Amino acid sequence: MYEVEQKFRIASADAFHEKLASLGVRWRNRVFEIDTYLKHPARNFVETGEALRIRRQWVVDLVGEPCSATFCAFLTYKGPKLDVLTKTRRETELPLGDRIAFAPERLPLGETLFFEEGDLPTLPGADEWIETMKILGFVPVQPVKKVRMKTSWQHQGWNLEITFDRVAAAGVFAEIEAIAEALEDIGVAQDAVLDLAQSLGLNDVEPKSYLSLVMDKK
Repeated sequence: MYEVEQKFRIASADAFHEKLASLGVRWRNRVFEIDTYLKHPARNFVETGEALRIRRQWVVDLVGEPCSATFCAFLTYKGPKLDVLTKTRRETELPLGDRIAFAPERLPLGETLFFEEGDLPTLPGADEWIETMKILGFVPVQPVKKVRMKTSWQHQGWNLEITFDRVAAAGVFAEIEAIAEALEDIGVAQDAVLDLAQSLGLNDVEPKSYLSLVMDKK
């Protein structure tokens, strides 16, 4: 599986939301995420362009009635970038247990980024996975905290994921992502991602990862 995505800085969140609404796009999920990236004990991921992280994720379904929420953790490996037009790379994501339901009112209200782990329902097993990786020699680096709005949109025959991100210590961004099952599908996936970005008026490309942006602020 190959992740084909592009990240853009957002000058006006209101204008971006209005543009989406004019196209009939409706947000489906509100998501809180804490990403813990891991340094390899024998390989420099900065040099190889790889990444390994444990993501803790709390998801609120904004479409269903009544509103519901679940949380889960994932171990994700991202391979080196394969092109310069978009951030295209092999991705493998493994759930670290089943999704667990909880009451959505237990999450912080509004669009605040100033949440702490203690503000969110406890996620069984995630901390134990991080500790296990540390025993194996991996070193956790600066966590990345995000509040996201997510939806999907059909464009040029592709199911594209649109994300509006508020990233602690980094800023406000939009991401558009496609998943290509095979190498030969990457080119058309890129075309769809870039064409939708143009339709949404997204042109301020941010080439750095969220982790790099957060580390730059330290």
